[in-house]
Amino acid sequence: MWLLQKKFANFEKIKMAKKYSFEDALKMILDGNSSDMEQLGEDEDEEEEEDEEWTPARIGENPDSSDDEEEENPDGNDADEGPEVPEVPEEDTTPKQLARGKVKMKEYRWRRKQFEPPSVEFVECVEEDSEERFDWTPYMYFKDFVTEEMLQEIAEETNLYSVQKNGKSVNTNAQEIEQILGMYMHMGLVQMPNVRAYWEMETRYLPVCDVMSRGRFLNLLTLIHFQDNLNVSEDAKKDKVWKLRPWLEKLRQRFLCIPPEECHAVDEIMVPFKGKSHLRCYMPGKPHKWGFKMWGRAGQSGYLYDFDKDQ
Repeated sequence: MWLLQKKFANFEKIKMAKKYSFEDALKMILDGNSSDMEQLGEDEDEEEEEDEEWTPARIGENPDSSDDEEEENPDGNDADEGPEVPEVPEEDTTPKQLARGKVKMKEYRWRRKQFEPPSVEFVECVEEDSEERFDWTPYMYFKDFVTEEMLQEIAEETNLYSVQKNGKSVNTNAQEIEQILGMYMHMGLVQMPNVRAYWEMETRYLPVCDVMSRGRFLNLLTLIHFQDNLNVSEDAKKDKVWKLRPWLEKLRQRFLCIPPEECHAVDEIMVPFKGKSHLRCYMPGKPHKWGFKMWGRAGQSGYLYDFDKDQ
């Protein structure tokens, strides 16, 4: 009876050491010849042979260390071992949580406040000679915008281009360039079928034909230049009006020097032109459908204060 109680007491140990079916365990208990020590010894040997279940080691703990090593060195005074690493609590260092810790959410509060419009009071700039402008002639207005320096620059660039093209200078000057510009303005006011008609006997126009001969005018017309083509970078050539850009910028600065009036408007400007040019565009909604498209800022009086060529 005592042996049977002892076998039942070791039943749980046998079952934990090795997995048996219920019938095998019952046979082992009823078998009086089998020894409990033998069964336990066999179970312990088989348990060592089985693969132990791996569990992740904590920080600072050597996963390869065994219980035998701990028994041999209970005090941990081994000279080969390094200093004890303190356990560090695991923290969640995911990118999202790190970003949340750095970024601070701003809180906005809307308040009712009466709108205060900015001050738009116009302060007129009055020059000393502003009243004298009413008595200026068209030529005086022309000289105010096109300076002598700008005319001399055109003459020098034209002479330079004539040497590059024909091998000899055309020998023009600022006065002759001024005459060409004046003749062009007269041609715009009195239009004829072609340029030669201004010098023909039946259609002779004195403000044009008496200033310069037809041959000289046509020769300068093919050579006139505003800057040296050989000293222009590739980036500058991306501008559609790169040949006129330096001179146009100086002319624009002269327009900007005029004291502005109170009311302004910005709109498109069509310069009528039906000749051959890559700058010509077609605007079906304009009175002049073919021409050069520009942008202008003009005052209520019709005065142009700023302009630029449309790209």
